[in-house]
Amino acid sequence: MHETVATVVANEELMPGTHVLWLEAPAVARAAKPGQFLMARGWPRYDPVLRRPLSIHRVERPRRGTPTRCAVMASEGGRGTGLLARAQPGDVWDVLGPLGHGYAIETKAMCMERGYVETLLGRRRYIPDMGHPNYAVRNAAERMAINMPIQGTAADIMKIAMIRVRERLRASGLDALLVLQVHDELVLEVARADVERTAALVCDEMAGAYALDVPLVVDVRTGTNWDEMTPLAARATAHV
Repeated sequence: MHETVATVVANEELMPGTHVLWLEAPAVARAAKPGQFLMARGWPRYDPVLRRPLSIHRVERPRRGTPTRCAVMASEGGRGTGLLARAQPGDVWDVLGPLGHGYAIETKAMCMERGYVETLLGRRRYIPDMGHPNYAVRNAAERMAINMPIQGTAADIMKIAMIRVRERLRASGLDALLVLQVHDELVLEVARADVERTAALVCDEMAGAYALDVPLVVDVRTGTNWDEMTPLAARATAHV
């Protein structure tokens, strides 16, 4: 990351509250790629929209020489101040960029543009306060935007696993009952004679609940009560 000066050379309104702003910033444009982000600072200092990452939309690459301009996309959301519409050619920004593909930066920028975040399975959460003028409210919204895709996807996978485990248990004839879910754990009551077969069944269904680029690893513990459980050798890993 590097700090430099950028000059606004054009302002294109895509829709109310969402603009593509062309910046003359040779130091940024040389290293910038679409999909990366930069942080606009200093114009105007009190605008919450421009104190957060802006996605790099396009980079102008002349036939000869090095790129000198890049276009950034900025959205004020439902609580915008209207300052983006007043960005004029000649306005000077201090910018920090490009910022790369950090998850938190990318997620917040996408939420600013779309108004929502979603899990890998497509379940959405709308977050209207990403551009709120109150710092505490805005900061809480940013934390929600970062956490929801991760925690929400984990919850979605657990729901799938619970449904599949319940269906398999019903069809298996095993003396086992799914009684409780605690975050990423399932608690079952199982007859001693069926512990190993039930463990293998549960491992298979939980590990294969959803295909990811990384394996879903399932560990099993057994015991007469929740406080006296010990690891069981049964274990399954789903590979994509």
